[in-house]
Amino acid sequence: MTTTQDVADVVSDAYETVAEKLRALERDGVIESKLFGNERVWVVPEDTDTPDVASDETPIPTDTRAPPDV
Repeated sequence: MTTTQDVADVVSDAYETVAEKLRALERDGVIESKLFGNERVWVVPEDTDTPDVASDETPIPTDTRAPPDV
């Protein structure tokens, strides 16, 4: 999670400029914000439009190690 100040520290814009750009991205649905105490944090929402695996497909295993000898 990233704060407005974190972004302002990385780019060469003033805090208020960064805050406005982040709010514009939020309005466009590119990012989301959440409040933690008095601090607003910015996150990129998960892409839920496309499932990783179609329901009729067998999922690809992520463990490529050979199965243990039994």
